[in-house]
Amino acid sequence: MVTTPAGRAANFTKASVRRAIEAVEAAGKTIAAVDFPREGGFRLVIGDPAALAPSSLNEWDEVLNTELRIHEEKYAAREELEQARARRAARKAQQPTRKR
Repeated sequence: MVTTPAGRAANFTKASVRRAIEAVEAAGKTIAAVDFPREGGFRLVIGDPAALAPSSLNEWDEVLNTELRIHEEKYAAREELEQARARRAARKAQQPTRKR
């Protein structure tokens, strides 16, 4: 038995969804998705599944990519600073000590 998000028994079964899919495919159509609306039941979305995929970035992708780029730049700067400190310490260790 299939249940709805609210926990109620749905008015269809997995077998009925499977039968509907098989009938549509037997008619030579491609199913892009199966939609389960809040009102109950199900709908078969006929078409190319790739057409349903998001084709471009949304506004949050741009924000998150900017944040990632800023983080990567900070990390690279920190790495350069650590390398410079390590080189300075190595040079200092190689210098002869002066007597006072």
